[in-house]
Parts: sequence; C-alpha cells; structure tokens
Amino acid sequence: MRRTVAALFLFGVSFGYLEAAVVSYLRDLYDPIRRQIHPERSKGELFPLITAEQLRDSGAGNTRRLLTELGREASTLIMLAAIGLAASRRPHQWVAASLIAFGAASWPTTWPVGGASTTTRS
Repeated sequence: MRRTVAALFLFGVSFGYLEAAVVSYLRDLYDPIRRQIHPERSKGELFPLITAEQLRDSGAGNTRRLLTELGREASTLIMLAAIGLAASRRPHQWVAASLIAFGAASWPTTWPVGGASTTTRS
C-alpha cells in the first residue's frame, strides 16, 4: 500500500510540474493579446482575464487553441482518474487514489517549484 501511495504521489507531483510548465507557455502565448486588450496592465499581470469574445476577435487561431486547451484540461482529469483506476481494486480505492494523485498535482504542491522555474519574466 505504501508503494502505491508513493507512486501516486510521485506521479501527481511530476504531472503537476508538467501542468505548471504548460501554464507558463500559455501565459507567454496569450500575454500579447491581453496586453493589446488591456494596455494599462503590466506584462505578466494575469487579471483581468480575456473573455471568449475578445479571444475570438483576436484571431481564428486563438479560438482553435482555446478548444485545444479545453481538450487538454479534460485529458488531464481523465489521466488522473486513470492512474487512480490502475492503482486500485475497488471503487472507493479508485476515488481515493485519484484524489491522492490530483492533490499531489495541485497548485499549492507544485506551483512553488514548477511555476517558479518555468515562468519567464522579461
């Protein structure tokens, strides 16, 4: 059991780092659009967020990227559920294992390392 929990935790932390890297890339990709829409905001400032309409008006490729991002997020949840399923024998174990992996992959766990090391500021 300890080995399974350790494996779930390691998977979750590694997956969380991957997610932090993707967020860093997405910020670099969308920051120019956000700065065009909100020129009063400084580079790297996240809020206010870009609305779906603003994103659509900024170019067709951006709408396609948004759909890709939604698919990636759905895949993330499916992968966390799948690793929980692989590590369990019963339904309640599946939920617990998935939650362990999800918790280890969460922002508070991985962002201080993953986000800080993948975020570029210039």
